[in-house]
Amino acid sequence: MVVICGLGVSTYTFELAAGADRHELPKEVILCGFGELTHIDLAQLHEAKLPVKPIWSWQGVGREDLPEARRKQFGTTDEVKLVAGGTQLLVTSSGSGCSLIQRVASDKHVAGSVLWSATVPNAHSIEMLPEGKVVVAASTAKTGNKLLVFDVTKGDQPIAEVPLYSAHGVVWDKELNRLFAVGFKEINRYEVVSTANGGVELKLEESYPLPDEGGHDLQPVPGTPDLVVSTHDHVHLFDRLTKIYRKHPILGDRAHIKCVSVRLLPNGIETLFVQASDEHWWSHEIGTFVEPQGGFVPGKETPLPLISTYSLGKGGVYKARWIPLAP
Repeated sequence: MVVICGLGVSTYTFELAAGADRHELPKEVILCGFGELTHIDLAQLHEAKLPVKPIWSWQGVGREDLPEARRKQFGTTDEVKLVAGGTQLLVTSSGSGCSLIQRVASDKHVAGSVLWSATVPNAHSIEMLPEGKVVVAASTAKTGNKLLVFDVTKGDQPIAEVPLYSAHGVVWDKELNRLFAVGFKEINRYEVVSTANGGVELKLEESYPLPDEGGHDLQPVPGTPDLVVSTHDHVHLFDRLTKIYRKHPILGDRAHIKCVSVRLLPNGIETLFVQASDEHWWSHEIGTFVEPQGGFVPGKETPLPLISTYSLGKGGVYKARWIPLAP
């Protein structure tokens, strides 16, 4: 499954590019980038008449379950992540909105309900932390360039913050019990320290300079110690154990990669990515490819995978995330 942050319209024209596999597992995703989050299945595009209606969508602008001052802050969504087993979404917007959304209806909440929200200047990414906390990356802005921590059970005021210039991506590592965050020039590792009265402190432990500037997306590669990180001009893999960067074997020399999302398959790993053009901060296309388990070994003669490209027609996308496959 895939989730797309889109253009704020409820219908897209999707075209399946040559080379895309028509006999495969579901490719459901969530997309973001403009005023609407959109849920589609890339694998079903060839079966439907165009334009294709999304499976599900969500718009923040004008929602009555958002505080009035926050209803205009979701016009340019720039992050979407699935949490709580895919039943909920974390969303940010460069318009300074961030929220926790009920994606799948529950006994207590209808689908689309806003469970929590806050205002963060130029919010660019968000991650769930233990004990009901979330961390938000505030990118370049007069009162931005930092990480802020919130307790979703206690409202919309931050309980901790630390500076990070051009903060763009955050990942919680539950195995190491550490937070990783990418800024303009580095990936930082933080310990989340509990303080009195339920508070927390982000303690910077180590900083790892990026191979090149412009840190952007930061995502884990499931089943490995790697984080995939995009910059202005490249895509790298960062090993959290050895603390060594290496160029991504497929995307390494691609510039303007706005997002990378990786999922495990029965016999490999599948990556989706969004590459913007020189003219725009978004794209009309999503690319996907499949690698063998363990990825590609440097120096080994392994054919590079075929990249399938999915056109969104007139629609635009900034980031896309896989929705987990059903167990």
